[in-house]
Parts: sequence; C-alpha cells; structure tokens
Amino acid sequence: MRLHAAVVLMLVCLCLAIQAAYGCNSSPNEAANTNEADEDYEDEASSDSELEDEEDETVEDVALDEEDFDLICSQTEVTVRSQGTPDVIIIGAKKGGTRALIEFLKLHPLLKAAGPEIHFFDNNYEKGLDWYISQLPPVADNQLRMEKTPGYFHTPKVPRRIKAMDPNVKLLLIIRDPVKRLISDYNQFRTKNLDSGGTYPDLEDLAFTPSGEINVRYPALQRSIYHEHMARWLKHFPPEQILVINGDSFIKRPWIEVNKIEDFLHVPSVVTEDNFFFNNTKGFYCGREIRTKGVWSCSKEKCLSKAKGRPKPPLKDGTVEKLVEFFKPHNALFYEMMNETFGWPT
Repeated sequence: MRLHAAVVLMLVCLCLAIQAAYGCNSSPNEAANTNEADEDYEDEASSDSELEDEEDETVEDVALDEEDFDLICSQTEVTVRSQGTPDVIIIGAKKGGTRALIEFLKLHPLLKAAGPEIHFFDNNYEKGLDWYISQLPPVADNQLRMEKTPGYFHTPKVPRRIKAMDPNVKLLLIIRDPVKRLISDYNQFRTKNLDSGGTYPDLEDLAFTPSGEINVRYPALQRSIYHEHMARWLKHFPPEQILVINGDSFIKRPWIEVNKIEDFLHVPSVVTEDNFFFNNTKGFYCGREIRTKGVWSCSKEKCLSKAKGRPKPPLKDGTVEKLVEFFKPHNALFYEMMNETFGWPT
C-alpha cells in the first residue's frame, strides 16, 4: 500500500508540474480541451534564388517535453531509449502537407519524430552520419524514429544517399493536385517577401514566358512534375517501399490516410477519427492526442501555425486553366508509373 501511495503521489506531482502544457486529468471523462499556443513548425522556407529548401522552423515552434508526456500518460518508469538512423523518412513533396502529416503521425505512441527539418541528405550531408543521428529522437525498442524534409523528393542526389545509409528504410511521399501545390509553393515565396516589405512578381510572370508559353524552367513548376522525380527514386527503391499519400484526401479525412500509413509501417492501428477536430477558424483539421492509464487521462492538442492556410494569391483569368492543361500528360505518366490515380485531370 505504501508503494502504491508513493506512485500515486509521484503522478500527482508530475501532473501538476506539466498541467499547463498537457492537461492531465484524474478521470478519462474529464480530459482537458487544451488550446495550446501554436507551436507548430512552419514548412520549409526557400531563398529568393530557390536553389535551396532551407527550413524556417524556429526553436519556439518545437513541441517540448515529449518524454514527460510519455512518462506521465503511458508509464511510471523511464524507458531505455537508443539513437540510430531513421526507420521512416517523409521525403516530400514541398507544400504537399508534410508538416501536418508528421504531426498527425506523432499521435501514434510508437512513432517518434525529429523536430525541425534536418536537411541532411540535401544540404548538410558533409556533416556526416553521426551528426545526422544526433538530430534524430532516441526511441525505445518497439518505436520507430522519423524525420521529414520536403526538399528530398525533388533533389536528384538524395535517393542514392538515402539508399547508401539504409536500403530498407520506409519512405513516405505526400502529394497534392500539382496545380494547387505549385500555387501554394509560389505563395509561400510571395508572402514572405511581402511581409518583409519587399515585392514579388505575379505568378504569371514566373510560370509563363513573355510569349505566353509555359516556363518549364520555373522551379516551383518543376517540383509539380511528379513522375520525373519519382523516376529517380524508383531507380534506388522498389515501389513497395514508398507509400504515396493523397494530400487532397488527407486534408479532408486525415485519419483514413494515417490508417494506411499504420498498415504500411506494420504498427498497431490506434489513430481514429476521434483524434481529430475541425478548426473552423483555421479551416483545417487539428490533432488531439489522448492517453489513458487506469484512472488517469492526459490529452494535448496540436493545430498548425498561422502560416498554414495563407490567403490565396491573386491570379489572372485563364492562369489555372492553362496550368491544368500543361499538367494533364504529366499526371497521366505519374498514374501509369504508380499504377494508381489521384483524381487530377489527365
């Protein structure tokens, strides 16, 4: 009885210590609806030259005390954890929904993710594998470690580098309608420049040549030609090792796509529709993690930052239609390559 009382006292003290951060309750029916301050990482930023995909996620964005949440809400002993290379890498696509994807995957207690984008295989490869491993989360024997860097998908040298590290690593790719993705990609650059007091060209000035033809050299447009990038990956990895997630479906019903990933990773299916709630202010789903153990219940909520759901940029009449026509044959090639359709025009 004394030991039992000591354990209960320890739990009470720890819950009080992190109550503000996580909302720890004494009954499963009294789980707190915590409205955390936005701690989400913004998606990767890019320089004006668009030659690099440097992340713009800050220290303040990192969700802290993951181990404390595990300790309080899942167990009363500190689990032995070890470091190593990733079991899962989200390779892209840029502006495809990678941040939402990794945050929602973290709702699963067996999936642990790195914080800010590491950019090891594209921008930091010279720092070496030991440095890379140090950026990844330590995990228990039954857990999987993950990282996401959207620039990997469209960077030619990355597939062979990842294969050299681990030819059996699982790869996740989330993609959206290529025209919507292109516009979102453009809009990120545009918004950052305008917010800093600068100017930015209209999309038409970048995506079209002076004669009105498609500018195939525009980097944001190139990133939406999925079959060209996927062809490089399939030279190094078999199709069954790469799971492609439909980003347009993910936005509408994220739990369905998460369940597919659980199956792909061979982890128990634990994430359900109850782990999500629609935020009418932001206009998209947020995640809710709830864990119970005995009479205890802990919960925390996660919504993406205000950088998500930026106002759409102004477009001239006919711009979307011209881009849709351009991508039709490219979509068809991608469908044939993946033996799957995604609902985009062909």
